[in-house]
Amino acid sequence: MNTTDPTPISTLLDDMTCELIGFCLDVIADGGSLAPTIVFARSDEDITFLSFDEDGPDAALEAARGTIREQADEIIAYAIAYDGFVSTGEDGVPQDALLVEFGERGMSTAFSAYVAYRRGDTPDDLAVSEPLAAGEEPLLL
Repeated sequence: MNTTDPTPISTLLDDMTCELIGFCLDVIADGGSLAPTIVFARSDEDITFLSFDEDGPDAALEAARGTIREQADEIIAYAIAYDGFVSTGEDGVPQDALLVEFGERGMSTAFSAYVAYRRGDTPDDLAVSEPLAAGEEPLLL
């Protein structure tokens, strides 16, 4: 996940984000509905995964972000993943994508990335892109 951006991320954040992406892609591949999901660390050994299924995807995403904000004093790194879409290419047609926001203490801003995907007829038919950078996000810590 760590690319050549000017602010390298820690191995902890990289590992957590990659694990979160893998988990979410498994849910998507199985045909399930992906609720906003977070992973956060209070230390290298104290890592928590939570999913949010509040009333509607926007409320669930806000609850996920709120959880990070509420525990910001204790959290050293976090990642949030949710289902959405991106417009890529010249045609601008929306494509299903797993959207991910991630940050850690000491950064001035968080970052976002996406993994575009296309479901097939079976879980083995899920086609996914490599994670691609999407820009900066407000740091929730």
